[in-house]
Amino acid sequence: MPDTAAGSLIAESHAMRSVVAAVDKTAGTAGGVLITGEHGTGRGLVSRLTHEAGRRPGAYVDVACDALEPAEADAALFGRAGARDRTNGAAASPSSRYERVWPDSALHRALDGTLCLRRVEELPERVQAKLARILRDGEFAVGAGARAQPHGVRAVAVAEADFEQHVRDGRVRQDLYKRLSSTVIAVPPLRDRRADIPRLADLFARQICDGAALPLKTFTPPADTLLRALPWRGNVRELRALVSAAVLQCAGDLIDLDAVLAQLTLDDTGTRTATIGANETLRAARTRFEGEYIAAVLAQHRGRIPDAARSLGIQRTNLYRKMRSLRLPRDRSQTTRQS
Repeated sequence: MPDTAAGSLIAESHAMRSVVAAVDKTAGTAGGVLITGEHGTGRGLVSRLTHEAGRRPGAYVDVACDALEPAEADAALFGRAGARDRTNGAAASPSSRYERVWPDSALHRALDGTLCLRRVEELPERVQAKLARILRDGEFAVGAGARAQPHGVRAVAVAEADFEQHVRDGRVRQDLYKRLSSTVIAVPPLRDRRADIPRLADLFARQICDGAALPLKTFTPPADTLLRALPWRGNVRELRALVSAAVLQCAGDLIDLDAVLAQLTLDDTGTRTATIGANETLRAARTRFEGEYIAAVLAQHRGRIPDAARSLGIQRTNLYRKMRSLRLPRDRSQTTRQS
């Protein structure tokens, strides 16, 4: 792992190595950074790491635009003139050449630092226009001062994967989009970076054990294999929640397959676990899940029976017997590709 701020990202997978490389490249640039991805993928962490990678002397200021009332968005980003300034007429725009911000604003707090904007499409159009001009000009006047000064603020936008659709729909101004997207970093969902899952799980387990003053707990190989096979619709956030529950509820130092199974919610998709119907027993549900689990392990090893048996901790003959009893064809193991 490179000795950089982005080196703190776990990146065993090719997908995350690309993210690390992209973050490191932002260190030598001043343009805006657009970070896209699903909820729970770690977009906020990537945003902070772009700040650290650039070794920017100013603060990292995080603004949730969707939490601002439209009438308050201008004041939150640009600040308000004080009573004395308003009396003296200093709140009036001094010139069309540059914009004015006030010391109580997010932009002023981010001088020579990073302004992280979440859900920027929720900002009113006039606020977007002013922000775009400030980012374009690279300067603003502070308070009642008559002079503009370089602000050194880098804007980072944290957005959904479909952010460009908001631009096409007119919810995000083209000029603001241009200032925010000099570099675009797409953070992959956890299902596209499965090689990172064991290290992430170990990291979370260590953090949780340290926080709860518990002896270190680790996952067994079969438990790791199951973690890699799950769909993780909630991404890294969901993985951390599962690890936390498994660590706190597991009595021993090893978190085994049953300890992970105990944390799973049975749903009706057939991917994470089997459905338990009104008249279905837990034994039947677990048998059905066993088939899904073995199929996932076989897929991970591209159908190689010896390797799959080793991961499962059973003999090859037992694996063949399991596959026959579960009516699991070998070619089914080749339908799912692990990242």
